[in-house]
Amino acid sequence: MSLDPNVIAGTILGGLISGFIGVLLEHLRIKNEARKKHFHDLKESCIRPLKNELTSILNSFIKFEESLVRSGIYREMLEREIKWWEDYSIKRRVGNPILFEDLGKHFKGLPERLREIEDFFRKNYPEFLKSVFELLRNIEDDERLKEISNEIDNSLRGPNVAIISDLPKAPFKAVFFLAVEYEKGSWPNVYRWLARFEGRSLIFQVGEEYRRSELAVKIRSLMKEAEHLIGSCLERLDRILHESKLEGSCDYVSGLLPWP
Repeated sequence: MSLDPNVIAGTILGGLISGFIGVLLEHLRIKNEARKKHFHDLKESCIRPLKNELTSILNSFIKFEESLVRSGIYREMLEREIKWWEDYSIKRRVGNPILFEDLGKHFKGLPERLREIEDFFRKNYPEFLKSVFELLRNIEDDERLKEISNEIDNSLRGPNVAIISDLPKAPFKAVFFLAVEYEKGSWPNVYRWLARFEGRSLIFQVGEEYRRSELAVKIRSLMKEAEHLIGSCLERLDRILHESKLEGSCDYVSGLLPWP
């Protein structure tokens, strides 16, 4: 009994197609696993460290510690021989530099935004530090506030006892926080003192005077600009961390199929 050539050809073709589909599915599986691993590596080695670094940069402009709001702290920073912000580079401070170079292939516009943040930081951070220092120095030289500070200091001292307290500095700090419009919840200790201080109307008056000063206006402007520029980038990084699919292609995930 002779076999039908069409049956033989169909059997062979079916086998070839089945084999090809099997190979194709295996390639797809490998490529899918490679994309998942690459996305995981990007998140852990670049995106999360990048988010931490940008948060740190942003906080350099918008966060003030109550205990560190003194002109001497900022003068010391300005006088350091090594001013780390002058040659600041996000790439050098974030994760894997090789993977860092790959970000633009998957997240359109992100490298450009990071360079914009770098330029903003290098250009404006020295001026920001200088403005904060000068504003604090002016406030600390204000005779009205010195008088209040001395009264607080004297009230803390007994006949033969000297009590070490940061309270005499509260008037200066309160005026600074009022001048830069720092939200009350971020300086609770000083604000608690201010709310109980009988002469608080004078503090608010002096704070308003400094709030209108050129230095305070410049500081607030840089704070808002940093929050707008860096904050929007942080929001995008958050979205990336919650995504499950990696867009775009690169050398890490291409070449696993006969076509890109």
